[in-house]
Amino acid sequence: MFRLEKGGDLILVLAGTVPSEEIKSGFLSAAERVAPELFTVEDRMRVDPAMSRPDWITGTPALIARLVGRMQDPLLTVEGKVAAIGGASDDREALESLSAEFSVLFSDFDSRADRLVYDAARPAPVPELPLVFYMGPWEGKVLFEGSIPTAPQLKEIVSAATGARHEERIVSRLRVSPQTVAEPWLSGLPGLVGALLEAGGDSTELIIVDGTITLTGGIPDKEKKKAILSLLEPIRTAGYTVIDKLPKNPDFILMNDASSLANRLDFHLYQDSLYLFAFLLAAGLGVLLGRLIWRAEEGRCREIEFENRRLEAELTPGRNA
Repeated sequence: MFRLEKGGDLILVLAGTVPSEEIKSGFLSAAERVAPELFTVEDRMRVDPAMSRPDWITGTPALIARLVGRMQDPLLTVEGKVAAIGGASDDREALESLSAEFSVLFSDFDSRADRLVYDAARPAPVPELPLVFYMGPWEGKVLFEGSIPTAPQLKEIVSAATGARHEERIVSRLRVSPQTVAEPWLSGLPGLVGALLEAGGDSTELIIVDGTITLTGGIPDKEKKKAILSLLEPIRTAGYTVIDKLPKNPDFILMNDASSLANRLDFHLYQDSLYLFAFLLAAGLGVLLGRLIWRAEEGRCREIEFENRRLEAELTPGRNA
């Protein structure tokens, strides 16, 4: 028995019994690879080594991938010699292709229920999403976030990072998203990542979003910086806007393990100037107030001295004679 169905608004469930961990992993990977953004694929399958391996097992991962990737509310059930498929889409060609594939895969079954339907109001899942990528300092390490179209591409990026820095200094939160657009220049991203980390250290930032790629940090070696900028040409040619925020003067770079002070220097200078102004203002007011108090006390002392002399004159007989 096997069952694939929606378990909630953003949940896909794979349940049933399969003969091996390898087959279970294949089913799960096929669904996860094409699941729409924000969807969670829940694994409720169990392995029974005593179970025979039916013929339909071999072609099922491909059917799962096309069903999940092209249909709304995908459904696939197999129990004994009875199979059913379901889903909705506005793509007639995809519906016909899935129906044919389902019929061939379960051709020797006693019963096949095809519940795939055309629905203009229920379009197929979005095929492509824009590329979003971040590499930058985070708590003394280098953080990676974003979506990459394939698992091999993701592994190459992480491998390039660990090759440039120690593995314990790399934190990867990258995820595989088949819906993410597979830009033709992505094959060069691992090289760019490695070159930036080797030349600029942990403080370097690489941000790709909204058709723009931004570089910040410090590259002291002019030749290495030139080589890095040359790696951006395929990206620029593909229509991306390249924003180079690398310092023009490589001597003006202050770094630590957590961040580059150069990236935040303007803010810190502005903030420090406010503190200095407040301090000087407070100090100036304090001096002025002190002088006013001193002068007031000085006048008071003179008044007291004059009064004492007057009383002394009045109490001493013949002093004014």
